[in-house]
Amino acid sequence: MDQLDLAERVALLADGAGADAVAESVRRAARRARAPLGRVAVMGGSRVGKSRLVAVLGEGGWAELAGLELVDTPDWETWPDHPETAALARLVADCDLLVVATEARRALPSTEQARLRALAAQPQTPPLLVLVTKLDEVEDEAPEVLLRVRHLTRTLAPAAQVLPAPQQPPVDDQLAQARAVLAALAGPRDRIARRTVRRHHQLADVCRLIAQAAERALAEAERAEPVRRQALQLWRAQREIARVRWLTLAADLDKRCQALLNLLRDEVERRRVACAAELAGALAEGPDARAFIRLVAVPRVEERLQELQDSIGETVREALSRDADWLGATLLADRPGESGAPELAGASPVPDLERGHALDSRAAQHPDGWDLSRLPDLLGSAIETLLAPHVSDAVAHLAGSAGTALTGSAVSLGNDQRLERVIDDLEHVVRSTFAARLASTEERVRLAYQQLADRAHRRDEQWWQLNTAALSAPPESVQHWQGLAGHAATLGALVDARLATLEGA
Repeated sequence: MDQLDLAERVALLADGAGADAVAESVRRAARRARAPLGRVAVMGGSRVGKSRLVAVLGEGGWAELAGLELVDTPDWETWPDHPETAALARLVADCDLLVVATEARRALPSTEQARLRALAAQPQTPPLLVLVTKLDEVEDEAPEVLLRVRHLTRTLAPAAQVLPAPQQPPVDDQLAQARAVLAALAGPRDRIARRTVRRHHQLADVCRLIAQAAERALAEAERAEPVRRQALQLWRAQREIARVRWLTLAADLDKRCQALLNLLRDEVERRRVACAAELAGALAEGPDARAFIRLVAVPRVEERLQELQDSIGETVREALSRDADWLGATLLADRPGESGAPELAGASPVPDLERGHALDSRAAQHPDGWDLSRLPDLLGSAIETLLAPHVSDAVAHLAGSAGTALTGSAVSLGNDQRLERVIDDLEHVVRSTFAARLASTEERVRLAYQQLADRAHRRDEQWWQLNTAALSAPPESVQHWQGLAGHAATLGALVDARLATLEGA
C-alpha cells in the first residue's frame, strides 16, 4: 500500500466517524504531497523587502526551472486581522521551506525573534532560512549585522541558516549562493521525505482520535437500552452545561486578562515616575539642556523602556502559561470520563512585546557647526530619528515633537524659568513615551488572550461533536463502530510502523 492509498483510507475512516473536517484536512495534505513544485514561503514584517526579494530570486524563470514556487506572504503585522488568516496558516503549514526576511537596519527585533522562535518550535516545521535584506544600506556595518543575526538565530532556531539577501541589482555571488541554498533545502529528495514524515504524523493523530471515539461508542453499546438512554440524556445535559460553562470561562479568562493589564499598568506607572524623577534630578545638576536631551534623556529613556519591556515580557509569559493551564484543566473537568490535559499551554500564543536597545550616546552628540537658530527643529528631528528604530512611528513622532518644544523652551526662556519649563516638557516626553508603549502592549495582550480562548473553544467543540456522535450511535451501529475501531487500530499500527522506519526509531 503506497502512502497516498494509506492517506485515503484514513480519510475514509474519518468520514465514517462523521469527522468531515478531519477527513478534508487529510485529503488536502495528500493533494499537497502530489504537488510537483516545492513551496517556499517568504515571510517578514513591513518594509523588509519581501516582494523585491521574491522578484530577484525568481527572475529569469529560475524558480520554475528549479522546481520551486516562491510565495510572497502578507506582512506579519496584518496576519491577526487578515481576512484569509486560515488560508495563510494552511499555506505556511503546507510549505517546504520558510524564508524569514529581516532588514539590516533593524535586524531581528524582538517581534521577529518571537516569531522565529515560534516557527522553529512547531512540530515537523519545514527548514528555516533567514535572509538579511538591505545590507547595502548599512555599508561597513554589514559584517557585524550578519554576525549578530547568526548569533541570535543559533539561540532561537539552531537548525536555521542565515545568509545575506541578494541585492538589487543582484550581486552574482550573493544571488547564486541564495539560490543554491533554496534549491538544496527545498529540493525534491529532502522535500518528499519531510512531507512524508509530516503527513504520517497527521495520519497517526487521526487514527488515535477515531479509535478513542469508537471505544466510547462500543462501551455505551454494551449497556442496556434504559441505561443508554439515561446516559445519553446525562451526556447531552453535560454538553449543555459545558456550553453555558464556556460563557463563564470566557468571562473568567477576560477577568484574568484584565488583572494582568492592571498589573502591567501599575508597573509601567511605577517605572515612568522613577524615570522622570531620575531625569529631573540629572537635569537639575546643571548640564546644558540642549546636550542633555541627546546625551542623557533619550538614551536613558530608551534604557528604561528596555528594562520595562524585559519585566513585562516575563510577566506576560508567566500569566499566559498559568492561564492556559487553568483553562485547559477546567475544560477537561467538564468532559465526562476524560483524564490528562489538552494541549493548550504549550501552544498558547505569547504577544510580540518589543524590546528596546540602548542607544549609543556617541551617535547622539551634536555635530559641530549647527546653527543655533535652527536648533529646536533639528533636535526634534534627531530625537524622532533616534527613537524610530526602537518604538512605533507614533511614539517616535510624539517624542520628536516634545523634544522640539523642550529645546525651544531651553533656548528662548531665561535662566530663572528654564529649569522648571524643561522639566515639565521632559515629563511630557516620558509620560507620552511610556503611555504609548503601554497601549501597544495592552493591545497585544488582549489579542493573545483572544487567540488562546478561540483555540481552546475550537478544540473543545471538536471533541464534543465527535464523542457525542459516538455516544448517540444506535445499537444497530455497533458493527459500524467495531469496524471503525478495527480499522483505526490496523491503520494506526501501520502508520506507526512507517513512522518508526522513516524516523529511524
